[in-house]
Amino acid sequence: MATNKKYPDALIADLGGVFALKDSNAPGYLSGPKLTRLFNGLGFPDTYKFPDLGIVTPDAANLSRTQYALKRLTDLNNTLRVPEALAALMKATGEISAVADSIAGIFEHYKLPNPLTGNAQNIAPALPVEAVDHEPAKPPAKAVDSVFDTIPPGVKVAFFSYSWDDDEHKKWVLKLANDLAPRGIYVLLDQYLPAGYPLTYFMNKGLDVADRVIIIGTPKYHEKSIKSLSGGVTYEESIIHVDLMRNIATTKFLPIVRSGTFETALPPLISSRIGFDFRDDSAYDSLVEELVREIYNVPKYARPTLGPVPTFTYKDLSPREQEALKNPDSDFRKSQDRKWLDRLLGGFSFYLMDDYVSGYPDGVDERVFISIDIWNSLIGSSTFRIYDPTLRRLITDFHKLWHEAEIIGLPYYSSSPGSRMVRFHGLQNDLFISDDAEKAFHKLCDLRIKMQPLLRELATYIMDNFEIDVEETSMAFLNSLQH
Repeated sequence: MATNKKYPDALIADLGGVFALKDSNAPGYLSGPKLTRLFNGLGFPDTYKFPDLGIVTPDAANLSRTQYALKRLTDLNNTLRVPEALAALMKATGEISAVADSIAGIFEHYKLPNPLTGNAQNIAPALPVEAVDHEPAKPPAKAVDSVFDTIPPGVKVAFFSYSWDDDEHKKWVLKLANDLAPRGIYVLLDQYLPAGYPLTYFMNKGLDVADRVIIIGTPKYHEKSIKSLSGGVTYEESIIHVDLMRNIATTKFLPIVRSGTFETALPPLISSRIGFDFRDDSAYDSLVEELVREIYNVPKYARPTLGPVPTFTYKDLSPREQEALKNPDSDFRKSQDRKWLDRLLGGFSFYLMDDYVSGYPDGVDERVFISIDIWNSLIGSSTFRIYDPTLRRLITDFHKLWHEAEIIGLPYYSSSPGSRMVRFHGLQNDLFISDDAEKAFHKLCDLRIKMQPLLRELATYIMDNFEIDVEETSMAFLNSLQH
């Protein structure tokens, strides 16, 4: 599948990103061994040596997948064999549509025919390797990306994710974007795109380069992000979902509710985050100013200077509360414990956690991360207090182990669109990718073993002493995540 044209360096770099996808759960992902085998078929004597050297070529070692793909595609570009590499990639990935669409989007962006199809509209002539009359060939001018290359250096960049509910909603979104520009914020909005600009490329790169992602929620956005199998909202939400699972503590994503509620307008991983309620148009101007402050990370209220750690007593309670606390069996103590217990169980499922502590950590239900996020928030509150000593010990010990497992595991977990399971990407082809990944995996196994008896003791103690049906609360939490 030969060609007599050489492609611009920028196009080759974009193709390298497709060959070396970062997300191991993405459609079309090629591991190091598979990537080297692909180029072996094109005549390169490269190897993959685990775990010491990684990808090895005759003149280099320990190459990343991105470095390696770019190196070999550049070599093939110089010998006019890039189409052969693309054909090999399609064969290796089983002609996955997402891969084909990415390749087509790259060639469309540079206004060059897609060598896999040979079809293109409004195509400019491809750049020849040699000029006519044996004159020295001039290097091709780098194509200027009208969206990303024109972003002024040093400005804040915001990406808008929303659904095209109707013309009125699209106009409102456009107004919000227009109102951020005068405040020095470069907004990446599909309504600004020139005709023919590849949307998949825009979404991929836009979500990556943006300082903040503004997610404008409506019931239709929620429906498309949860139920739809295609479309821009689904694609964007899948990328956002992966980012959040990799870094649950990130503040990059800012939810906005335009209609509905946070729960009915946004996906579960987003709806639990602090956001902005733009349903009341009379508050629009003040909310825009708050949003701008958040994008610039300049809070409306400065955090006060910390004082010394106080000596904790019950003097911060009212006289009635202090008197009630003198009796360890007082109804007041129990009522306070019950309130906090109800809040904790409102974000917890014993069914879910039993599966979590009983299985190997190679796969985790994503709802476990939602649950720990809720517990971290509640237990981290300055007003959190459990008086029952046994209940306090069980909750504290269990949460400490659970939180430790979250910290250790998060760097290695990633999810794929449409799947509820989050996978441990420190394991590939039944081999650990590094010593650190292996240590983390075994530590997670140890933590789960320690959590098992605490989980069962906690369930029994709650049922016996607080007369709470833990089966009912567990199902209520799981059902709440379905809406």
